[in-house]
Amino acid sequence: MIKYETDFSYDEAITLIKHPKHFRYFESRNENIFNSHLYHVLVKDELSYVGYGHLDAELNKLWLGMCIFDSHQSKGYGKAVLNHLLNIQTIYSKINLTVDKENIAAVNLYISNGFRIISQTDKIYYCERNYNV
Repeated sequence: MIKYETDFSYDEAITLIKHPKHFRYFESRNENIFNSHLYHVLVKDELSYVGYGHLDAELNKLWLGMCIFDSHQSKGYGKAVLNHLLNIQTIYSKINLTVDKENIAAVNLYISNGFRIISQTDKIYYCERNYNV
């Protein structure tokens, strides 16, 4: 059973999130940015935290960010968290995210759930999904 916790502090999030190799979001974001998120969630199974996700509005775009901790990957948590986040918002017509090209499992998850690559750098894909998918 997956539980979604939404009542937690920036410090609690940082303590849990800083270790995953594929989620650098908090390296360049401070507590004010965290507090301005439209929604953020810590994800737990019966025994431990398994991941994190958030929705953030920036420059009239909705951005999704998420990570599943290394020891919990390939167990369906990514799809569950993604679906949870996609079901939260209703105002925006599109949702955006970035993903490291080397994170093949995440790239495949996003593509298989309606995201398309709209641009890229050497290391990152910029993806977008219409909300009516």
